[in-house]
Amino acid sequence: MVDEAHSSCVLGKTGGGVDEYFGLEPDDIDIKMGTLSKGLGTCGGYLAGSHALVEYLRYNLPGFVFSVGISPPLAAATLEAIRLLQERPEIMENLHRNIRCFLSEAHKRHFNTCLAGETAVLPILVGADENAHKLSMALLERGVFVPSAEYPAVPRGKARLRFCVISEHTPEQIVTALDALEDAAAELGIRLPE
Repeated sequence: MVDEAHSSCVLGKTGGGVDEYFGLEPDDIDIKMGTLSKGLGTCGGYLAGSHALVEYLRYNLPGFVFSVGISPPLAAATLEAIRLLQERPEIMENLHRNIRCFLSEAHKRHFNTCLAGETAVLPILVGADENAHKLSMALLERGVFVPSAEYPAVPRGKARLRFCVISEHTPEQIVTALDALEDAAAELGIRLPE
């Protein structure tokens, strides 16, 4: 089973996720799950697999027994997002450029990106929950929206800021956001782990 929450619409030349990135055949992975709320910009999630597996899960998992199908507007928006990714390769090219830019600029500042690689949700380790929250609020005041991930979402002492990079960001905006973090940390007297 592969969780595609951070890989669909990010990994691969056209955003095809794990299959495209690793050159897998569609049936090499038994179960794929993911969200429509990140790269596809809608709402909901999915489980994909063989027809028999999906039918079994549909009638036996509590979450499916009491759930409803995706609404037609969300389905249409999701399909349009997929169509745009297939027709406009510059979307993925820009996203990959921005991910590389973010990581390069973060590492220049000695920020700890928690082994982040080629995903669009990029963490910067802060440490204490209260410091992550303070930095998130300080960045918001500077016009940079960066939510914090704190316990229990992450282990105690491993709170982080979760930057979300998109294809429409410019390298200048990325640099500005990281400069704002550096300034906010200095102003608040928070030393970020390297």
